[in-house]
Amino acid sequence: MSKKPVAKTKAPAANSGKAARTKKEPGGAAVAPKPAKAAKRPAADAEPEIRPAADGSQTANGNRITVRNVNVPGYTTQVDATMYQAMHRALFKVLPKRAPGLTQAEMFQAVLPHLPPELFPGGAKAGWWAKTVQLDQEAQGKIVRDATKPLRWRQA
Repeated sequence: MSKKPVAKTKAPAANSGKAARTKKEPGGAAVAPKPAKAAKRPAADAEPEIRPAADGSQTANGNRITVRNVNVPGYTTQVDATMYQAMHRALFKVLPKRAPGLTQAEMFQAVLPHLPPELFPGGAKAGWWAKTVQLDQEAQGKIVRDATKPLRWRQA
C-alpha cells in the first residue's frame, strides 16, 4: 500500500482583513485587546524639560531632564539633570565653533578637566554622559556632526 501525498495549505496572512480576536475571561465575558502605545514625539524646537522623577527614582537633587537621541528619532529618556547640566557646560567649553571639530576620543578627554569632581570623581562615567549630551544636543541642532573619518563634532 502506498500513501497518497497530503497537500499542504498556506496559513492565512496576518492582515487578511479579519477583525482582531478577543480574549475571553474565565466567566465567558469578552475582553478587547490592548491598543498599542503611541511613541512620544517631542516638538522639534522644545528645550529639554526638567521635572521631578515620575518613576519614583531618586537622583542627587530629585530632578530629571528629558533627552533625545539623534540616531533614534522620536525616542526620549530621562536622566539626572545635575549630571546632564554639568556635562553640558563642560562640553560646550571644549567644542570648537568651526571645523575641524573634535573626535569622540578627543571630546571625552577634553571635558575631564572641566567637570566637577564631586559629580565625576576621577572622571567616572564621563564618557557615557558626554555621549548622552552630545546625542541630545545634536538632535536639537546645537552640535553638528562633520562627515569626516573619523567623525568630528563641533558647535552649530
